[in-house]
Amino acid sequence: MIDPIVLISAGVVLLLLGIADGAAASVLFARLGRERWRGWLPIVRDGELLRMGQEGAYVAGLLLIPPVTLYALWVKGRALYRIGLRWGWGPALAVLGALVPVVWSILAAARAGRGEAEPVPVRAAESRSRERQEPASDGPIRRRRTTEAAGAVGPGVRGVPLTGTMPAEQVAPALPEIPVPLTPEAIPAATSTPTRSRRYELILADGSRHALDAQRIVVGRAPRSDSPDVKLLPLVDGSGQLSKSHAELLRSGDIWFITDLHSTNGVITSIQGGAPTRLAPGACVPVAGEFQLGGVRGVIRPLED
Repeated sequence: MIDPIVLISAGVVLLLLGIADGAAASVLFARLGRERWRGWLPIVRDGELLRMGQEGAYVAGLLLIPPVTLYALWVKGRALYRIGLRWGWGPALAVLGALVPVVWSILAAARAGRGEAEPVPVRAAESRSRERQEPASDGPIRRRRTTEAAGAVGPGVRGVPLTGTMPAEQVAPALPEIPVPLTPEAIPAATSTPTRSRRYELILADGSRHALDAQRIVVGRAPRSDSPDVKLLPLVDGSGQLSKSHAELLRSGDIWFITDLHSTNGVITSIQGGAPTRLAPGACVPVAGEFQLGGVRGVIRPLED
């Protein structure tokens, strides 16, 4: 028979660990722009983490069913791995988070509290050819063309095909090459006065048009911002996949950038003309053609004067 003192002690330890996990998760959610209360409810907390890691929230319920617990833990670890990519974390911490969640929550809350000083490691997806000269074995110098790998993406970016296409006349013109990764703060001249001779609009797949008459615009189902110089642009969401504050559009000169505001269903866009990819939460890239916010597709097009 187990000593009652041991049972009481174990119960107290588990209670304290649960409180610590809930407190750390609530701090983490608040720092990532999510509702703090979700961190205190174990099933809701796991579901939110799964959504943040691009997995189904229903897997949180599978954690309570012994026959499929191992599968659920594997899916949760995969989600935690994707979340940790923004801080450069590897799979070891994801495994730790699946098995000892309180430790992962404390580390993640502490890391999120230091801000996103390091940019999300996203490299431009590009396909281009270059010429170089090399000596041939028979004497003369001959030219050979080599092609760099197309669609190269770093950690935190996952290729996702876009469904359907916008009409050809609504596709935005190609943008000049812009270095990525970026953070919103690193965008050159992001707060300078844009070129007055050019105005832009956001055209959605349903045909609706929205004027982009500010340098910083937050779009979503019911967007919010603490900054007075940010314009809020609510969009009609028939898909149910658009977050309240889904993404931010920033203008620098005649170039628009898009930032994923840690949305639930992510931002899908082509990076410098490459294959459509899902941005890591917080990633900022130049807009090149069509992009997708959850289930809402759109394109930025200049207005004719």
